[in-house]
Amino acid sequence: MAVTQARISVDPKAPDSLMSGALKINGNFDKTDAELESHHNQITSLGTRLVNTERNLIDALIELETMKNAELNGVNSNILIETFRDLDEVTMHHGVFAQIQGKIILR
Repeated sequence: MAVTQARISVDPKAPDSLMSGALKINGNFDKTDAELESHHNQITSLGTRLVNTERNLIDALIELETMKNAELNGVNSNILIETFRDLDEVTMHHGVFAQIQGKIILR
């Protein structure tokens, strides 16, 4: 009958050297699993940072284009720029959000 030690099972009648080898191999498997999980977490973190960086870049480009157009049209004071990613934290008291056009229509 085999004794199960994590991933490798060894017959209890086997020599001690075989049992200790199996324990070392199982320990190496555990280390490999921990390293893989760590690398997976790092990749996930980098993906999140990349998405946030991309959003910030898009916001900066929108702001630059708005300022450029305002300057070209002679409007260079009291400019308010707000980029709405979504309307989760926006409360409209007068107006409607037209989803098809992606605009807020003030009334």
